[in-house]
Amino acid sequence: MKWILLTTLLFVMPFVSRASDKLLTAGELADYCRHIDREGLPKDAHGAYCYGYIQGYLEGSVGNSMVDKGGVEYTIMPADNVTTEQVIHIFCKYMTEHPEYGHKGALVAVNKVLLHYNLVTLKAKQNNTSANVQ
Repeated sequence: MKWILLTTLLFVMPFVSRASDKLLTAGELADYCRHIDREGLPKDAHGAYCYGYIQGYLEGSVGNSMVDKGGVEYTIMPADNVTTEQVIHIFCKYMTEHPEYGHKGALVAVNKVLLHYNLVTLKAKQNNTSANVQ
């Protein structure tokens, strides 16, 4: 099933146009994610874009670092049991409840959602203790 999804993503991604000079907003990503069916699979090219974005985030964020406003550096660790489908569902739910984040960058919004629902752990680098930063 995953190879079917991957093949679909490879063929439809070129048809989802994005302006290369502009970052994807949370509102745009939420619109794409509304093209996911109840089983969590893409209905069309827009759904495939959403699925690929969220899956790429989850796979690409493991072990990455972020720095908070106080200058503390953290390592990002998504929860072991979180799935792409779960993140899409909660992202859409969060964006419906908080449309004021629609103009923010999609990456910022996905981070915020994962932190809000405790689906990511941040480990402070200086003392190696877990923290939940919001």
